[in-house]
Amino acid sequence: MHFLLRSLLAYVLEPLVRVYTFIGAYRTYYSDMQIARGRTRMSDEFLNQKVLVYDPEKCSGCYYCMIACSFYHHEEANLEKAYLRVLPQDVGLNRFVNAHCTHCEHPLCELACPTEPKAIMKDPDKGYVTIDQMRCIGCKSCNFACPLAVPVFEQSLGISNKCNFCDGSPRCAEYCSTGALQVMSRREAKNIWESKPNE
Repeated sequence: MHFLLRSLLAYVLEPLVRVYTFIGAYRTYYSDMQIARGRTRMSDEFLNQKVLVYDPEKCSGCYYCMIACSFYHHEEANLEKAYLRVLPQDVGLNRFVNAHCTHCEHPLCELACPTEPKAIMKDPDKGYVTIDQMRCIGCKSCNFACPLAVPVFEQSLGISNKCNFCDGSPRCAEYCSTGALQVMSRREAKNIWESKPNE
């Protein structure tokens, strides 16, 4: 009965979530772009929050980050269970992209979550966006809402899950063999972004 209720909720909520998400998407995108361009004053608290920063020039596609992630969270080396993904950017050119949670300032996954209180929460101090497994109803709203499709639906548990920043010490960055993934403050990441020439 519980499974049928979850399935019915997912069937009914999916189209509603997509509409709801698109309504909030422009506001969120515009706000984040203003911040990236330095047109919005950011608080010191926000700038001091830690984030993952990825340098595609250093990535070798070794998948160590995915192995470390899956082992830390599931105690097995299974790429399918990692909460980040390394994907080939150009076939034959040995270039890769890394799809990982950016712990957005205005998370669309949190916006799309239909539960009250929310199953997805952003820590106001540390900035981490996490899923409370006890509140998640398995509707997959966050899976559809995330622009990078970061949240993963875990069939065995009937809920969605995602990166929790390893409680402040991301194993993906710790075991990155080339230093392509690094942990730094938003201030440092912003300075790197602003120092790059416009393309």
